[in-house]
Amino acid sequence: MAKRGIDISAHNGNIDLATLQSQIDFVIIRVGYGTKGTIDDKFKRNADLCNELGIPYGFYWYSYALNVEGANKEAYTTRSEERRVGKECRS
Repeated sequence: MAKRGIDISAHNGNIDLATLQSQIDFVIIRVGYGTKGTIDDKFKRNADLCNELGIPYGFYWYSYALNVEGANKEAYTTRSEERRVGKECRS
């Protein structure tokens, strides 16, 4: 059976996940973007809301890295923000 998920970020505004909950199986949340560590304005809100509603979720970083140094900065920021909202990716 196929799973249905959505990708959410500040571009979606204050998305009503409670209304969508019955139509989705998971959410992918943008943490941020770029090598300067820009955090998505809705990242924490979206993660908190998924936790509150019991919706499974994961994170992604919209990368602009052009080299290993940039990729490392982006990965470090992503992990730091994951910890800040109390969730860690498991590899």
